Amino acid sequence: MIAAPAERAGVCRGGKAVARACKTARSRPSYREDTMLFRHRTLIAAAAALTLGASATLAQTSGQSKPLTPQQERMAKCSAANKGKTGDAYKSGMSACLKGEEAASTVTPQQQKMKDCNAEANKKALKGDQRKTFMSTCLKG
Repeated sequence: MIAAPAERAGVCRGGKAVARACKTARSRPSYREDTMLFRHRTLIAAAAALTLGASATLAQTSGQSKPLTPQQERMAKCSAANKGKTGDAYKSGMSACLKGEEAASTVTPQQQKMKDCNAEANKKALKGDQRKTFMSTCLKG
């Protein structure tokens, strides 16, 4: 090839073929440059990994060493008390709990009547058809 002596001398003169060969020869890094790039990239990646690992470890240890404030403790207790509620029921329950109020009873009169009749049927140890008739008359009256 004609381009080989021109590449070694660092001179890119001649036709299009020589210019293309000279351009591609310059765009590829040498073995030494390639090794150095690999080392630099490896060091940068290792430094980034160490930085991220250290910040994650620091965040975990700093979060564990601080005790909860009284407000945070109250929030945790109220959240546990309102578990299972959603939407407005959860918000109102949390609000009442944080204010120190008891949560409003959400039992309807019909539900209360059902509980009372059920408790009375259990006291009398009623079962089967007797229980059904008793519950029916108790709930109607």
